Amino acid sequence: MVLTKEVIDKVEYIIQQIENGITREQLAEEFGNKDYKALDMYMRRRGYTWDAELGNYILRDSKVKSNEFRNSKIQSGKVAEIINLFRQGLDAKAVAEQLFFPSHRALAKYMAQQGYVWDIKEKNYVQKVGLDIENDTEVKEIKEPISQVEQVPRYLIPGITKNKNITMSHLLDQLLTDYSREKNIKQKEIVEVALIEFFTKYGYVHEVKALLNR
Repeated sequence: MVLTKEVIDKVEYIIQQIENGITREQLAEEFGNKDYKALDMYMRRRGYTWDAELGNYILRDSKVKSNEFRNSKIQSGKVAEIINLFRQGLDAKAVAEQLFFPSHRALAKYMAQQGYVWDIKEKNYVQKVGLDIENDTEVKEIKEPISQVEQVPRYLIPGITKNKNITMSHLLDQLLTDYSREKNIKQKEIVEVALIEFFTKYGYVHEVKALLNR
């Protein structure tokens, strides 16, 4: 099915709220549902399923079988959505339109920035991993990348969890949402790291140390 922007916004809202610590039961109550099963049904109809390990909804096809695509894994998030849509037989213009890229060229540029190139044989994007120097050709493979995410620090911050509403540019919010989904890091963790790094760099290093040593 082709998802409208209104539906995509609601799906993104549900995923974001769960990342922020809101439970499925609370969201179901917010939407006037009897229980979270109605929420599950809504997300299933939009191509998502509940991932107990991640604790959130993910695209049903974002986890590929081990014997698909050369027994390799595909990144989750927007890259996986793009690859999955091509697997369904959509052309570049249709994929770009469905995921709200301004053009198929913008889609190609995005995939290139993620380290992916178009493979004519596969009729899909594959990850560029290097060069075959002897034959002077690109070596392409769908492979789980060595991610900088592993370098992101994790902090055990004391205190109770508290919701805080803030406003920001919708483009910055989209970056936060995309990074969170693609790298499987909760938005809460991204914000915590950003704040700790900010306070440490801009005059609150002693206060940060005191907080983390509690």
